[in-house]
Amino acid sequence: MPSPWVVRALRRTLDPLLLNRSVYRLVRFYRSVYDGEGDPEITRNGELRVLKSVLPKCKTIFDVGANVGNWTAHALSAAPQDAQIHCFEPCAGNFAQLTARNYPSRVSAFHYGLSDTAGELTLNTYGDGAGLNSLYRWTELDVVGLSSVPEQIQLSTLDEHCAEHDVSRIDFMKIDVEGHERSVLQGASHMLGKGAIRMIQFEYGPVCIDARVFLADIIELLKPCGFRVYKIRRNKLDLLAKYHTSVETFGLSNWLAVHESVPDSDLPIN
Repeated sequence: MPSPWVVRALRRTLDPLLLNRSVYRLVRFYRSVYDGEGDPEITRNGELRVLKSVLPKCKTIFDVGANVGNWTAHALSAAPQDAQIHCFEPCAGNFAQLTARNYPSRVSAFHYGLSDTAGELTLNTYGDGAGLNSLYRWTELDVVGLSSVPEQIQLSTLDEHCAEHDVSRIDFMKIDVEGHERSVLQGASHMLGKGAIRMIQFEYGPVCIDARVFLADIIELLKPCGFRVYKIRRNKLDLLAKYHTSVETFGLSNWLAVHESVPDSDLPIN
């Protein structure tokens, strides 16, 4: 018969509440490592793997929500030497840091954001260089007491920008605008409609709750334009063959929309 201390140790180990907490932590860890959720680090979450695979064939690249230019730096290292990169950053402090990096002339920085209509809106900012700046009030950040400072910003549309700068095709576009991704795509209806955008990486996460945008809204906008949608996981791309409400986790994740003109052989599927 086991000694009393062994029995007590087993009871503590097998206590249902403790066990449930352990399982919960394990599931969260699995999601962040395998499922591609909750990890913003580009070198771990699968983003960089995608860039290194597809950007060598891209000549025109858009970084929508460029922040201070970290994503652009990765794009420069992966894209051909003659690739043109357009960076969009409306926050004054972030834009100053972006332009201070003195990127080569093939990188063009624009001090405005993209949306469904041109104009002026209020951005909720959380400090220079913060990746949390959003046109929407983050409920999640309010709960933890993180306050924002309003800043008036300028907005254009992707269609207007492309017309003004003679852009006829975009090979790869990254959109990270904290909940405003659908509006950016709505402002690209002409380019999307004529099949002039080949690949779109977009972020989906907690602030989509505040923006009142579902992943379904973005998929429904893209699919009629001939796009298939993949979830970017750490080591692979997972095709979302059929939408189901179970994907609406509002967990931080990145997705890749690929136009039907791009063959699977051009993608890091496995």
